[in-house]
Amino acid sequence: MEKQTKKMRVSTAKILLYAIDAVAINLAYFIAIFLQYYSSYQDSFLLIISGLLVRSIIVTIGYLAIFKLFNLYDSIWQYAGVYELFQCVAAVIIGGILSIGIDRTGNYLLHNIATFRASIYINSTLILIALIGGIRLVYRAFARRNKKNVDIGEIKRDKRVMVVGAGSMGMIMIEDLQANGYRLGRPVVVVDDNINKQGKRLRGIPVRGGCENIPELAKQYKVDEITLCIPAASPERQIEILKIAMETGCILKTSPSLLEMSGDKNARKIRNVEK
Repeated sequence: MEKQTKKMRVSTAKILLYAIDAVAINLAYFIAIFLQYYSSYQDSFLLIISGLLVRSIIVTIGYLAIFKLFNLYDSIWQYAGVYELFQCVAAVIIGGILSIGIDRTGNYLLHNIATFRASIYINSTLILIALIGGIRLVYRAFARRNKKNVDIGEIKRDKRVMVVGAGSMGMIMIEDLQANGYRLGRPVVVVDDNINKQGKRLRGIPVRGGCENIPELAKQYKVDEITLCIPAASPERQIEILKIAMETGCILKTSPSLLEMSGDKNARKIRNVEK
């Protein structure tokens, strides 16, 4: 019963997204035509809008088919990133090219399908990218906000993680924890010896001091786990930092190197440090 309810919710959400996209497609063309004609050529504006209604069904179906082909209805938008946004941009551009073909073909065969200036196709494509991408980014923001606003008891059970190293590996670790809904831990503070990074934020997490501040920051932020993300540091420096971190009594873990991250999948996991 619970599985059926979840499937029903997923299906309903997908249908709703199709409907919202259909509205966005036609709204983008309407806005582009309005900006182009309404202020100076109101008669032309009304004529083109009537032509827009004739082709809207076919063009909308064409766009939605392209969106489906680019997996815009199958991505997990809660964890969406640059790749998914690139899919949106590519899908809208291909859909725009398809709409030009539909308009030209319809005008040739039926002589009553609207064909627009190139500027309208360009503007409508840019507007539609903003609408389609914006819809999904808003959903992503709400989904992640709901994920954070779980009951207080669950928040208290989250492992509070300190990330050592505000470089590429530190960013990857924080992104991974955030993308997993903080089930593996919640990053609360970052430390880095580079003074240019201190006082700034990495993926929204404050960079509060250098490695010598690990013990006091661990107490201040009530850290449960420290993850060392310093693959570029010398072995001697890594040992020094490890000794400082061991003073806290926290669980210690170390990240793989970037080379390991690009290789064997099993090597990508963070590893426990034996005390």
